[in-house]
Amino acid sequence: MVSSAFGEDVATKSDVQSVGQAIQRLELRMEFEFRSLRSDLQAMEQRITLKFGGMLFVGLGLLFAAQRFIP
Repeated sequence: MVSSAFGEDVATKSDVQSVGQAIQRLELRMEFEFRSLRSDLQAMEQRITLKFGGMLFVGLGLLFAAQRFIP
């Protein structure tokens, strides 16, 4: 009797299917989280680009203004 040799530690077909379903749910959740993270990073990149552009614009403006006062 093979089943008595393993005792209660043998996975049934139902157990394997249950684990497979849990893995699929986890994969879907991870995909959603990665998409959300990607969206957040893109928004952050856009804000950083705008701030850097603004600082560059102000810096160049100050540089050109300073040239007028330097002989």
